[in-house]
Amino acid sequence: MQHRLLASTSIASAARAALDDLDLGEFLTDAQIVVSELATNAVRHGMPFDDGCVAMRIAREDWGVRMEITDARPYSRPVMIDKPPDRDGGRGLDMIDRLSTAWGFRSARTTTFWAEFSEVVPESGPTKVLAACRRLLTDETRPPVELLLEAAATRMRWSVAEFRPSGSATAAASAGFRAPTTNERNALDGACAGAVEVPTEIEVSGASDVAVAVPVTVADQLLGVIGVVGPDDTSEDALELAHWIAGIVGPALVRESDRTSQDHLVDQLTFLARATEALGSSLDHDKTLQDVARLLVPARADWCTINLLNDDGSIRRVAAEHSDPRTKDRLHELLDSHPHDPDADTGVPLAIKTGQALLFPEVSQDLLEETANDPEYLEITRDLAIRSCIIAPLEARGSVLGTISLVSTDLDRLRYDESDLALIKDLARRAAVAIDNARIHTSTTEVARALQQTLLPTELPTIPGMNLAARYVPSNSKQHVGGDFYDVVEAEDGSWYVIIGDVQGKGVKAATLIGLARHTLRSAILRLESPAAALKTLNRALNAASTDRSCTAVCVRAVPDDRTWNLTIARAGHPEPLMVAKGSVEPVSSRGVLLGVMDDVLIEEAGVELSPATSLVLFTDGAIGTDGGAEITLRRSLEAVASLSADGIADSIAPAVVDDLAVLVLQPHGRAV
Repeated sequence: MQHRLLASTSIASAARAALDDLDLGEFLTDAQIVVSELATNAVRHGMPFDDGCVAMRIAREDWGVRMEITDARPYSRPVMIDKPPDRDGGRGLDMIDRLSTAWGFRSARTTTFWAEFSEVVPESGPTKVLAACRRLLTDETRPPVELLLEAAATRMRWSVAEFRPSGSATAAASAGFRAPTTNERNALDGACAGAVEVPTEIEVSGASDVAVAVPVTVADQLLGVIGVVGPDDTSEDALELAHWIAGIVGPALVRESDRTSQDHLVDQLTFLARATEALGSSLDHDKTLQDVARLLVPARADWCTINLLNDDGSIRRVAAEHSDPRTKDRLHELLDSHPHDPDADTGVPLAIKTGQALLFPEVSQDLLEETANDPEYLEITRDLAIRSCIIAPLEARGSVLGTISLVSTDLDRLRYDESDLALIKDLARRAAVAIDNARIHTSTTEVARALQQTLLPTELPTIPGMNLAARYVPSNSKQHVGGDFYDVVEAEDGSWYVIIGDVQGKGVKAATLIGLARHTLRSAILRLESPAAALKTLNRALNAASTDRSCTAVCVRAVPDDRTWNLTIARAGHPEPLMVAKGSVEPVSSRGVLLGVMDDVLIEEAGVELSPATSLVLFTDGAIGTDGGAEITLRRSLEAVASLSADGIADSIAPAVVDDLAVLVLQPHGRAV
């Protein structure tokens, strides 16, 4: 099954949706997480094909399923690095490695990452004891055991093409047993030397003292101590029994720890995936952060607040959620009546000033009293039962934008630790980048819109014998500024040129191109070029400026003749102008292609007569959108308003919601000369 996925922020959702119709059984959830990561990796680190997409292939076989994501990135090799959990990124390949049966990549002219899920997973065997490595590298040039041991020693720093579950061939990689001792805490070497705590202790009690103690170690990590007692302190049977128990308990503890860690990691990655999707869903960062707060409560906090730093240095709350609706009002009461003091050296202000996350596994009454700025504030915080807390700064591009705060009210249910801190710091970084990107985009859009407005005529000139009306309506979307423009210019010979067009692109790029188009056409008009010649001059200017610039346009030359006007109209890839009279709406047809694509373009001219009973309506494609039926609707609506003034006709054209709209109406009246 083949798919083309658009390389955008929504690619993870599209990739997951492609699995919905497959019967993947118990590994559907894992497969959705892995395919999301593969697709996101292709967007973040890869290169889309010319159509802006990456390729996805899903093959369902008897043994399981194979998923492939291919992008246009040539000759690429990934490097797996065991990064600290609070380091940005680096979790993707580790998560794929943990969840899939096998995975790998191939790269030549394009790069493909693949992952397989098999319903029969081989036993990993004794190599399970190596905490640093769960997969065997496929490399025919070196023995598997040597590769596996090297992987353990280098903490997973390698670059290979394929990873598969290790089998019995790696049995020699087992760390083996340590020598028995009655003083287990001091006799260990390597990474276990000097251990002062025993995480797990299993004792078979039969006397008051331990006769034989055998440490349970796996890959130089002390997991616990097996103690065997009996009537004979030197019993070989007791020693053999202790070794036997250690040999069973050690791998069992590792397997259980791996299973718990994997479940925990999957849970964290699933949460981050949902949060990242929410962060990319809107450029309204206040609303987005409120959605994130609702994701955190109650799953990862009993209550949560998100604050942003204002330009004047004050701190503004943008989100506050509580798991108990009855207590939510109390929370808002606290926050409203006691805003954060930016100069304080505790809590949220401290995290903003230092850029350092704060972890309070257990919040004591002394700490609450230290941070409270008045008795009322202290009483409210006690009512809110702050038992454990994390405050993480929202930092992007070297600037702290605000904080995310999580609170637990029940230590038995949720006591925050370093693992939780790493997760929230990761979330805070993603949220901060989303906020900063939204602010940059908003600022750029405002600059582009202001620039575009300066390029449109502030007012239309007065033409004797002709009523003019112009409208420019920006798109309802705040995410871009379009490329629509218009102009009205008087030539030296007394004729008038009316221009309307639409340039490629959005934002500042479009505004810059509008400036080029208007300047070029005005220069051509000063030379008294015909409409077709003026558009060809613009075509040469676009080709000289860049290979990635194009434009549609209509140029009209209007010459007065007593009570009528003789119009010469040239069109280049633009919607046809419409002649509107009582009872009829007819297009003015002439051939002409898009400008800025070819060196030599065919542009024909059409001549028509415009009388006082007729109006010429020029418009951009925002009036008709991409729906062919919309143009028919527009003609019918214009027929109904044919008797209105130029302003009335212009006002009657409703803009499409997905694009900007420019309209020009020419309507003769009285004598033209």
